Amino acid sequence: DMILIAGNAEEARAIRPYLDAATPTFGFSHIYAGINHEPLDAALLAVRFIDLPWLLNNDDAAFAPYRTAAADLPQGEMQRWFALGVDAYQVLLALTQQPHQSVTIHGLTGKIRIGEKGEITRELALGRFGANGVVLERAP
Repeated sequence: DMILIAGNAEEARAIRPYLDAATPTFGFSHIYAGINHEPLDAALLAVRFIDLPWLLNNDDAAFAPYRTAAADLPQGEMQRWFALGVDAYQVLLALTQQPHQSVTIHGLTGKIRIGEKGEITRELALGRFGANGVVLERAP
């Protein structure tokens, strides 16, 4: 058995107290507002969700070149848009510089794979709401 919360952070915080805490509970990226150590997220303790590595593991050494550019952006949605822009540029570079080749990009939005025919897939990170904020459980 498991519970899947298909709502945003506000909705998940409202319904989580009414759900069985012993049942494994999961959510999508909308369940995390992108703000670590948000006191309101205490209601989501132990809920697992998928999201961008940039938000869940910003300390990753591979992300160091982007920290300065994103430093003045607010937490949350603006950080998501920043990560999407960085990875969109990386995908465009790969498609123009290595056409018809398989390419893997370890991006801010996840592990992006571009197939020989141009098909794109992306693997996200797995996070969990913990007592001291959001915890990265598995990187892509």
